[in-house]
Amino acid sequence: MKTTSRFLIRAEGSDTSPFRAGLLIVFLICVLCISCGLETYVYLNPVEIVRATLTWAEIVLPGQSATQYFRNYTIYYRIYLSGTLSSGIIEGPQLNNINPALANDYSAFSPLTIDDNISSVSIDSVFRNRKYYSLCLRDNLNVEKQLYQVLNSQGIIYLDFTEKPPFLTDTTSNKYDLFRAGNFTSQPDRLFINAAELPNSGSNTVNIDVQDSYSGTSYAYVSMYIVATGIDENYSPLFSRPKHIGIFILPD
Repeated sequence: MKTTSRFLIRAEGSDTSPFRAGLLIVFLICVLCISCGLETYVYLNPVEIVRATLTWAEIVLPGQSATQYFRNYTIYYRIYLSGTLSSGIIEGPQLNNINPALANDYSAFSPLTIDDNISSVSIDSVFRNRKYYSLCLRDNLNVEKQLYQVLNSQGIIYLDFTEKPPFLTDTTSNKYDLFRAGNFTSQPDRLFINAAELPNSGSNTVNIDVQDSYSGTSYAYVSMYIVATGIDENYSPLFSRPKHIGIFILPD
């Protein structure tokens, strides 16, 4: 009986060894994770509040909690020609009536505007792949300004398409003409107006930010999105969820 008893004790000890080994492995993994550090998820606050009509927009730029990573805001745009005149806010089926390409682009961007988990997605590449470009500005001394020189903090800005040329202003009454992107080989008229040359979008170097229309070119609209941008601790670009500002008609 004693021999059997000793055997049972040894057997019970050997049964618990896998459990103890498992606990040791879990413990070592935890120590490794703590020593190496977990990946930091950086969240940039997106623009949430936009009030817009066909010719005007008010945009509330939020404060950023991750201030060490935030850099500025970027506005992406593309111009669409159309044979249709709209008198109100453009949404839903009206997008296709203005220009089928506008409807396609809007549908392509829609998933990004509702998903916060996109900080690692290259939003810049997504927009540029659909020929959306970064908005520039021009001050009252005719000096070109990049948007990051102006939109780098919280506050309220306004886009006004009721005047020619359209402009951006803020609560301190600083006023900047809206300026089309300047990285084209051949420079078009860079003001946001319905110029006669806009239909000349067949060239790869002139008006590449313009989508032509088979239904007519009497009217021109611009669709805009705003994104908070930054750089993480590894110097990789960061982006917030994009916000669609609106679709505006360009003055003649």
